[in-house]
This record gives sequence, C-alpha cells and structure tokens, in this order.
Amino acid sequence: MKNNSISILLIDDVADNRFLIRSFLKKINLDVVEADCGKKGLELFKENSFNLVLLDIHMPEMDGYEVAKKIREWEKLNNLPKSTIIAVTAYSWDSNIDSMQEKGFDLYISKPIERVKFLETIQQI
Repeated sequence: MKNNSISILLIDDVADNRFLIRSFLKKINLDVVEADCGKKGLELFKENSFNLVLLDIHMPEMDGYEVAKKIREWEKLNNLPKSTIIAVTAYSWDSNIDSMQEKGFDLYISKPIERVKFLETIQQI
C-alpha cells in the first residue's frame, strides 16, 4: 500500500464502478485491493487485514448484506477489531441509519458516486 495507515478492500461486481472508485482513491494516493464478487471479497478479507471495506449491496451469488454479516462474524470469531464497512449503493439510508448499522455497515455512499463527497468520507476514516 502507498499509505500504510489504511488498507482498503473494494467489492463490486461492476468493473466500471471499481475503475471509478480506484481512480478517486489514486487522487489521495491510496491503493485498493479489488474483488468482483462477494465470495471473492470475503475470501480476501479473511486472508488479509483491511481497515476499510467498500461494499456494493446488489451483487449476484452473495450480496453486500451477506458479505457484511459474514465479515462481522469473522471479526467476532477471531477477536479482530471491527473494520469500517461502507455500503456503496443506489439506495439512500438517510431515514434509517440504525437499520444500516444492524446490517453491519458503518456508513454508506450513494450512487452515482460524487467524487468530492466520496473523498471527504474516505478522509474522515
């Protein structure tokens, strides 16, 4: 990683979304490890240490809800500190932040992703 203070896992089944997020992260000199499906992302999470997970909600096979749940179970089972999990979604959770947190997410970023808001959110972590 270029910046040792944060390690990022991006899980999204759409290549264009991964490209866009990766290009935003390059602007603040961060690298990202990518997975194109939930199952692969979960495997990468278990094999590595990530501070931040950017997680698409709607993916085939294993959606973001299931991935977040399994990440939280893995952290608890292995006595690991909680990673920050940010949902990347076209849906807004403004009206129900508690529901989002119950599902294992700390924050969310709405699609279409606005570069300035995205970078501000990342830099807060």
